[in-house]
Amino acid sequence: MQNKKVAPMRAEVFDLGGKRLFDSGLLMGKALDWPMTTEAGERVAHGVYLSVITAWDSQGELVKGQVGKLALVLGKGCAI
Repeated sequence: MQNKKVAPMRAEVFDLGGKRLFDSGLLMGKALDWPMTTEAGERVAHGVYLSVITAWDSQGELVKGQVGKLALVLGKGCAI
C-alpha cells in the first residue's frame, strides 16, 4: 500500500444477518460519518454491526479491503 495514493473509498454497514443497512457509495477522502440510519432512512438500534471498508488507488486498483465489527451506542455517534 505504500506509495499509492487512495482515491475513492466505499463504506458499507450490515446487520449480523448480512442485510446491508448502509452504503456510502464511492467517496473521496479518508473519513466518513454514518448517520446511523438504514438506506431507507430508519434509525438503527443499539447493537453490533459489520462494516466493510474498500479503497482503490487512482488507477482503480484495490488498495485495501477491510471487514470489521462496530458496536453502536445511540447518542454517542459513530465514525467508521
